[in-house]
Amino acid sequence: MILGTTSKMTALKGICCTIFLSFWTSAIHAQQTPNLKEQSITSWKEADYAGRGQVTFNNDELEILMGEQLSGVTWKEKLPSRIDYQIEFQAMKVDGSDFFCGLTFPYKDAACSLILGGWGGGVVGISSINGQDASANETTDYMRFEDDRWYDIKVRATQDKIVAFLDNKKIVDLSTKDRKIDIRFGVEEFLPLGIATYQTSAKFKNFKWTSLGKPALKDLANGHHYIETESYSAKDDQEVLEAFSKLRVADVSDALDRFGLGNIMLMDSEIHPLWKDTKTFKHQLRGIAVTAKYIPSQTGIPHFNGTKEFDAWVGDTYQNQTPEAFVPLLKKGSVLVIEESGNRDTGSIGSNNIMQWALKGCKGVITSNTARDTDEIAAQKIPLYYKKPGRGIRPGRNQLESVNMPVVCGGVQVRPGDVIIADGDGAVVVPRRIALKVADYANGVLTEDKSTRSEAYKKMGLPSDPSVK
Repeated sequence: MILGTTSKMTALKGICCTIFLSFWTSAIHAQQTPNLKEQSITSWKEADYAGRGQVTFNNDELEILMGEQLSGVTWKEKLPSRIDYQIEFQAMKVDGSDFFCGLTFPYKDAACSLILGGWGGGVVGISSINGQDASANETTDYMRFEDDRWYDIKVRATQDKIVAFLDNKKIVDLSTKDRKIDIRFGVEEFLPLGIATYQTSAKFKNFKWTSLGKPALKDLANGHHYIETESYSAKDDQEVLEAFSKLRVADVSDALDRFGLGNIMLMDSEIHPLWKDTKTFKHQLRGIAVTAKYIPSQTGIPHFNGTKEFDAWVGDTYQNQTPEAFVPLLKKGSVLVIEESGNRDTGSIGSNNIMQWALKGCKGVITSNTARDTDEIAAQKIPLYYKKPGRGIRPGRNQLESVNMPVVCGGVQVRPGDVIIADGDGAVVVPRRIALKVADYANGVLTEDKSTRSEAYKKMGLPSDPSVK
């Protein structure tokens, strides 16, 4: 539903509905009269502060110019809810010495503000918690913000938490139990939802409101995902990968027992390595999951009058029905995890595309089903864990159902961002929420094992290898 224009409910990643917060009654009207002071706005209004900076709209961007103190806009229509929602947008600091983003948002019967760059340009936090503002409570942090750079901002307000992300890095993780949530004195003009700057010029775009509550019947009819995908920063990913850098499936399995997950995170032993290197262990995998799901096609392969017609159909089907839309998500340390259902003889993974994925930084691939060109993949020494060979092309055999949503591989649920460990024992999945705890315990298991085995190696006169170093 575009607030102030048209209404449309959509289902998206565990989301009841997504609402794009249009600043204007229509884009065309906004371009003709870009100054808020010169037009009547249906859903947004300029906050009434003396000495405020000018507010304009250009090319789908809201710009708030520097004022003597506070400047900004307020949403004046009824919001879908005051809890169980998420707000996403982008903000850019253009010029100034204080906060370039002050997002005031409702929280149950109260409200609060996310401040980015306050108190001289560096304070980050929530105002207010138990009467303390963003510079003096448990969410307080300090960051350096660059001018003329877009920052991705996300705030999630649920029954017991307020969580905020900056460029996919979690910067606020506040339990609201036994805490008084309120706004700081002086920002009442921005209730219930507003965006402000203080002695600073800034730009904003791509506002989106997402309801996280139960979906309506019409939303269920359009399709609905109940599990939300989390995202993590490259820095967080590297921290986790470092913790798992030497661990084996056996170590991780022991650690998962410690945390009560036992066999439920071990993939079925049918999922096995295509090739093994028992000297340097290059077949082993340790990485962060990027997921894709392919399902059987309902179309099959039609009849063609000639080669040209067939080739055109193949190209179009690869592009529009069974594409590799996950490729832009692959980066250093990724492991691509594919759920491919059905028993069709399909080679979704081959020697060419697996190399292209590796060039993006993908460390290897795990699939619940098949791959082809297996001799070449083994020769290329790209880790692949799979069930059996498959030979046919994807067109007419499968379709891409989703990217970076939970999948099932080897009987185990895998979510984007989970840790994947695979070696000669098979593959295991570590839920991201407990990854560092699991790694800490598993490293203790590995250290003890290496110590004991090193002594045995010496007694048996065996040369040292990477498994005991």
